[in-house]
Amino acid sequence: VAERAEEFQVFIDGSGRVFRVNHDLPEARPGKSLAQEETRKIATDTLQVRLGPHASSLQEISAEAGKRPARTDWTFVFKDTQNYGLPEGEPRIAIEIAGDEVGDFARFIYVPEEWLRNERRQQNIPGILRTVCTVLLVGIVVGASILGIVRWSRRRNFSTHTFYRLYGLLFLISVVNVLNSWPIQASEASTAQPLALQAGIVLSVSVVFGIFTAAALALAAGVVADGHCGRRVSWIRARWNQRSGKIRGTVDESALGESECSFHFPSHTDGGAFSSDGIHYPGDRSAHCFLRFGAKNPRFCFVGCGRTCNGGFHSH
Repeated sequence: VAERAEEFQVFIDGSGRVFRVNHDLPEARPGKSLAQEETRKIATDTLQVRLGPHASSLQEISAEAGKRPARTDWTFVFKDTQNYGLPEGEPRIAIEIAGDEVGDFARFIYVPEEWLRNERRQQNIPGILRTVCTVLLVGIVVGASILGIVRWSRRRNFSTHTFYRLYGLLFLISVVNVLNSWPIQASEASTAQPLALQAGIVLSVSVVFGIFTAAALALAAGVVADGHCGRRVSWIRARWNQRSGKIRGTVDESALGESECSFHFPSHTDGGAFSSDGIHYPGDRSAHCFLRFGAKNPRFCFVGCGRTCNGGFHSH
């Protein structure tokens, strides 16, 4: 395990040029414990080799020692005094020396602490809004999923066809995304643990997350889709009821005229009526589906949804 803690990190820019190589040694690796002046000489020589004449424009601003079990590491930071037109911050170079070996040579831009505080303060409100939106979105999906489970278990008002199709599509997208992002996951794997173990953990977590995410979204879609196809279901139920003879009788001709309709729904004494699915709804508080039955074309034709009025159905 101690040996696996050693690693090399190679940084490559967009043009394919290597601009940084970082060599991390294990904490317990034995090495030299040099004094500050000796390690400073190593750092300045490295600057001369890497930068040439430009090294004269660098100024040392800090030197920190890090005691290890069997060696002493040093970190030197230099700032570049040349003017690069930066409104804030300054270019710097950090050199890490492990024992007597240069472990890292990194360029970076130092950002003032005041600028960081202002940036964090400006991001407070947008961050809160993002969090609230995320919580609301997750709550809506979870609530719709629970509603979908309840409706599915009761076998009503849920589109299983939409659920299965969308679940398969979302899970497939999740699998493709895991495979596509695997190179990035592998590049961020730790060298202190076996790669196969980390790959198994990443794949297992991704698959489980994909299953539950796809199921939640598909359940919510099943609830929403049922609202869109509910009219078609009402039309089919009405056709079945008409053929099986479950709806018989006539209604008040003030609601549906004889000249316009040759098939009527029965009115009820309490002011209610039978809907297209054959269920009695009392009074004018019931919502139901209007159907029109053509005298020349003996087929149901769905018109729309509304409320009963005086026990009859309005024709459209």
